[in-house]
Amino acid sequence: MCIRDRYQRRVHGGIDIKVNQDQDMTKTLLILSAILYISLCKTKEEWKSRVIYQLLTDRFAKDTPTNEGCQDLRSYCGGTFQGIMKNLDYIQEMGFNAIWISPVVENVDDNYMGYHGYHAKNFYKINPKFGTEEDLKALVDDCHKRDVWVMVDVVTNHIGPLKEHNYSQIFPFNKPEYYHNSCEIKQEDYLYNQQIVEDCWLHDLPDLNQSHPFVREQLNQWIRWLVDTFKFDGIRISSIPNVPKDFWVEFVQSAGVFSIGENSVDIENYVYDYLDSMDSVLNYPGYNQVVRSFNEQGSLLDLEQYLKRLETVPKKEFLGSFLDNHDNKRFLNVNPSFYLLRNAIVFTFAQYGIPIIYSGTEQGFRGGDDPFNREVMWGRMFKESDVYQYCLLYTSPSPRDRQKSRMPSSA
Repeated sequence: MCIRDRYQRRVHGGIDIKVNQDQDMTKTLLILSAILYISLCKTKEEWKSRVIYQLLTDRFAKDTPTNEGCQDLRSYCGGTFQGIMKNLDYIQEMGFNAIWISPVVENVDDNYMGYHGYHAKNFYKINPKFGTEEDLKALVDDCHKRDVWVMVDVVTNHIGPLKEHNYSQIFPFNKPEYYHNSCEIKQEDYLYNQQIVEDCWLHDLPDLNQSHPFVREQLNQWIRWLVDTFKFDGIRISSIPNVPKDFWVEFVQSAGVFSIGENSVDIENYVYDYLDSMDSVLNYPGYNQVVRSFNEQGSLLDLEQYLKRLETVPKKEFLGSFLDNHDNKRFLNVNPSFYLLRNAIVFTFAQYGIPIIYSGTEQGFRGGDDPFNREVMWGRMFKESDVYQYCLLYTSPSPRDRQKSRMPSSA
């Protein structure tokens, strides 16, 4: 367990007030926004004992129980922080001891399409569709009482879509000079032109320029505020190849908690190289190989060759091992066999890394491309589900036994 003294920063009207712990206590108390905070952060070694349940806040549970579905998966469906808190038993009884929630900041009002959280508007406000600051604090506090750790999704590459590039509504990045000029990223750029990947716009979303001193400073300040204010135990970082690696080193240090990044390119070295910039990355090469191999026409020999290559990867034991997520078609959509799904689940828990199960996998969801892989969970939390019971079988051992059951780490 690492203990870290830090500044607590509160931003009011764009003014950053800092109080050093060595300053006079009387002055400190007079400045209500400055609070000394002792952060107990879970190390990456401790995170190896965790089994993570990923959920989208908008899709997991409403404030009050309901069996009604969602009319439009492209818009908000009504899930909240309180809804998650009221259904933690469902997650915990399945054996999970960590949750990964979607981004929590206020999103732009783009026809209600910011339900996923990736269209930031105000970095210092909580998305009112999900609840209040107090609701989020209560959720994290309840999780900690249960020894369930909370990982929050964060986005620093881009903001939400804007009409006529009106940056004035974005806080604190309200000027055009804080962004790269608009240009398109093509898939082949990830192979041949890293500069375009970092400087151009992902999905036509305004791209923050982390080389700008103000942007860099503010993003580092913001992640400190977010982690300290809500006591998060880890961060999942979106779109890491679209931002220079040297920024990630600073950002992760500023967060002070476990970090796992998303690089969805199916190139092993290109993904694993980011392990030098943060604690972990989602194992997309492993995921893609599992989907190809656990298929009626797939080859386990290819999987065997991949595992041999994986042996040479430093820090492989910290990789995020997953089967489904909110960005890819469900396993059952690609391979409609529960027998193969169960085998793939076993592999997810047995291979190197920290296991991650996406909500709905345990209920046999079959959604295709976004947004149909972002189904609502309310009315579908059946503990009698065969796959739920199968997940329970592999999450139930103690952390120490579970680590022993996984593939041994190389020396």
